[in-house]
Amino acid sequence: MRCYETVAIFTPELEPPQVEEEVKVLTGFISENGGVVTKIENWGKKRFAYEIEKKKEGTYVLLRYRGDGELVSAIDRACKLSHTVLRQLTVVRDEEECAEVEVPSQPESDEAPSEEKVDSEEAKGTEEE
Repeated sequence: MRCYETVAIFTPELEPPQVEEEVKVLTGFISENGGVVTKIENWGKKRFAYEIEKKKEGTYVLLRYRGDGELVSAIDRACKLSHTVLRQLTVVRDEEECAEVEVPSQPESDEAPSEEKVDSEEAKGTEEE
């Protein structure tokens, strides 16, 4: 099974609970057809650069999953037939990237990166002297 990523844009008329229901339908469809969902991200409502079907904004949702080519074709067909999906795009992910997705990520604190940055800047300052 290969790793795929699909971004679907839902109509702006849908409320967040309705978007969640539509995502559950898609994830159920993936599971029923032998796929495994590895990640779901709701990016929220965003404005388009140009109108799509006379709409100026839409709700973006990212789905990462493992499956075969037939599953991808079926998902694309289901999205095209759905009246709530304005657009969708599916791409193949690299196996290295897919491996990163499967590893549970540890939450990063906001202070950790800034402390490392300060330490590295201090180290550069002492080396220059």
